[in-house]
Parts: sequence; C-alpha cells; structure tokens
Amino acid sequence: MSSTKAVGVDELIEYIKMRFQKFFPGYLPVFNHLFEVKYGLDPLIVFLKDSSIFYETLKEYYDSSETALFIVIFIIKSILIKLNRLDLIEEAVKKAVNNSIEFKRLLKNLGIDLMER
Repeated sequence: MSSTKAVGVDELIEYIKMRFQKFFPGYLPVFNHLFEVKYGLDPLIVFLKDSSIFYETLKEYYDSSETALFIVIFIIKSILIKLNRLDLIEEAVKKAVNNSIEFKRLLKNLGIDLMER
C-alpha cells in the first residue's frame, strides 16, 4: 500500500488546474464558464462538494457520458497522483460518479479536509 501525502484543498485545486493547463490548454475558461453560469462556483469546488452532480452536469452539457467520464477520470487521476495513491483509481471513479458521499468519505480518509473550502 502506498503512503498518502497530506494535501490541502486549495493546493489540490491548483494542482488540478495546472494539469488541465498542461494537458488541455485553453479548456479551463470553457470549463469555468459552464460551472460559474450554472452554479456560481468554480468547477473543481462543485466536483469536491458533489462529484455526482458535477458528472451529471458534464454529461448533460456534452450530451455524452463518455466525455463526462473522461473529465472525471482526469480530475480523479490528478488528485490521486498528487496523493501518491493511483492504486485507488477504479474505486474513486466509481464512487465519484455514483455516490458523492462515499467519494467525499474516501477523500477524507486520504487526508483531504473538504471543510477547508
């Protein structure tokens, strides 16, 4: 079992945004606009508050569960890379899409304090 690095929510969000800029240049403004208009929040805050709603919002916007799942996997993979816990990718994706409460519990168990935000 890998060791988990302690990471704050703000640090985690900045890391995910950096990965988006690196791998999908120009996508963040579109991504931000979608969630700012719909929820008045940063998309990654929406993801951390309720990953299932985040997934459903993307699925509706893109009219594609595959695209929504791709984005969710990218975010989760970014989180798990930062935490040195890629061994949890399948479990984390399943929980994020189907049960945001369980996903938040998983993040809490990994040392991410979602109350920080």
